[in-house]
Amino acid sequence: MKETIAVDADDVLFQTIPALIDWHNVMYDTNLTMDQFTRYHFWEVWGGTRQQAIDKWLEFVNSAWQKRVKPMPEAYEVLRRWQTEGKTLILVTSRQIEALAVTEALVELHYPSIFTDKICTNNYGVTGVSVKKIDVCQKLGAHMIIEDNPEYLDDFVGSKIKPVLFGRYPWNDCNRDEFFFHANWYTLGQDKRLFD
Repeated sequence: MKETIAVDADDVLFQTIPALIDWHNVMYDTNLTMDQFTRYHFWEVWGGTRQQAIDKWLEFVNSAWQKRVKPMPEAYEVLRRWQTEGKTLILVTSRQIEALAVTEALVELHYPSIFTDKICTNNYGVTGVSVKKIDVCQKLGAHMIIEDNPEYLDDFVGSKIKPVLFGRYPWNDCNRDEFFFHANWYTLGQDKRLFD
């Protein structure tokens, strides 16, 4: 049976927060830094309401700045190797449905023909229904999920899906035995435990 791997987009495949910070500092004359992003609740970082943060995020995602978002080093090489080994790769992002077309274009630009499907769970969606990543991954029969947000990974603890906490960020600075941890794609790609 093929192993299915669910992969998050922002700050797993893409260096999103650095680009978002640059955009926000230019557009809103702020001085945000990465250290301020201790949670992925942006309204707690730059102020305003939850809805204002959602509106700003969608403004960023649908702007020309989205083209400045860089791919993660070595991600393509690891994903391509896994693909040639017969693994099924599916993008599972919490981005809104309103950002699906932009997200698909960005994925195809940097990760052409890697993902068999691209799913937005519509967290903080303006329209449509929001679904949990655990529900999507269980439905897909995923073997593991690679995610930077420990709040999402909490749902995977105790399931058959291996939760991989990716990156060293202020919002995921935790030491949890329930998660496999990898700071970068190089170490992630070398971890044989993930396929035991």
